[in-house]
Amino acid sequence: MDQKNRKLYQLRGNEFKHGETTKDIHIRLLNENGGVVKPDPAHHWEAKVASRDESGKKKYRGSFPVKLNGSEVLIDSEDLTELTPNEYSFEIWETYTDDKNETVVYPSPGTTMSFTVQPTVQDSESE
Repeated sequence: MDQKNRKLYQLRGNEFKHGETTKDIHIRLLNENGGVVKPDPAHHWEAKVASRDESGKKKYRGSFPVKLNGSEVLIDSEDLTELTPNEYSFEIWETYTDDKNETVVYPSPGTTMSFTVQPTVQDSESE
């Protein structure tokens, strides 16, 4: 596989209902060799989320907290309840202070990860 197009993450739980507060998106970050990147809890981690608006233009929707659980990064659906039913793309940002204040953005350049917020029956009634 071309190194540039290699998917450097594993993702599960990336589809849930609007307003649902009990689901987690599980992300496992991988290095260029396919090995798992163990997130450092001493660093600051967050998810930056975007979606397309009605005209198809990509729009930034905000930063959301993440949790670390061993080798996984988790995004809790409870933190995403303000998002309306739609397809979303996101990146995981890792920031830490060393001799230079570093920021690492996952996944690899040219790619994003995605999740879907599905409408509920209640959402259908309001249309």
